[in-house]
Amino acid sequence: MSDKGCCKDKSACCSIMGCGGDVVTKALCKVGISTSMLVTLTLLPWAWEGVVWIADAVRSIWNMVSGVGV
Repeated sequence: MSDKGCCKDKSACCSIMGCGGDVVTKALCKVGISTSMLVTLTLLPWAWEGVVWIADAVRSIWNMVSGVGV
């Protein structure tokens, strides 16, 4: 059975990011950073804004119901 993978040279193939041949991909592979991790880190600030928004909404509703600040 022949290996029909993307890498002809298995030593250049990264187990995390695949067969990226550029310098950046090889450097990221050496420290264990994958593409999905980069996407997660990119979306993290928006996710945190959502957490803060929900916390503020719950705090506002709690203050309104409990009569704090009236």
